[in-house]
Amino acid sequence: LGRSQDAVYKLEALLVDSFYVKTQPRIGLTYGAALFEVGNVTSSLKYLDSLKSEEAYIYAARGHMHSGRPLVAIEYLRRIPPQSPLEELGSFLTGEAFFMGHDYRAAIRAFSEFLQRFPRSNFKPGAMFKIGLSQYELQEYLEARGSFQSVLQMAPKNEFALLSLYMTGESFLRQDRYK
Repeated sequence: LGRSQDAVYKLEALLVDSFYVKTQPRIGLTYGAALFEVGNVTSSLKYLDSLKSEEAYIYAARGHMHSGRPLVAIEYLRRIPPQSPLEELGSFLTGEAFFMGHDYRAAIRAFSEFLQRFPRSNFKPGAMFKIGLSQYELQEYLEARGSFQSVLQMAPKNEFALLSLYMTGESFLRQDRYK
């Protein structure tokens, strides 16, 4: 956090001189990202919303999600072109945004599409877990348990494995099948 704050101070000094902003557009991106990392999301979005780069779209989407505006985040994530190096992350974050917006059916569709497009992704356990949580929220407990079991099988030592085990038990309790 301290390094990010130092970066903010140094970038603010450069941003005072509009020459740097015009000739080095990545300075604005770096400044917006640094502001986001130190928790100044509102100021971060002032810079990121105006930039036209894939990295800025990711940070702006995360900022809008953090600020409780997941639908705005989705609009930024849709700007990331196919075959972009950030397409995988953008696709995963789209599912996250739908989940945060309590549109669980859309979250399931987005995460399922993510899993089809990026079957070897490091985000795979997280996507499957969020599918399970979405199914749980929709009271589709049998389907949720299947998703949580998939997480346990694919990544038994992943951070989502213990959560999946817990949510499997919760789904039994919600369905009154704990006897």
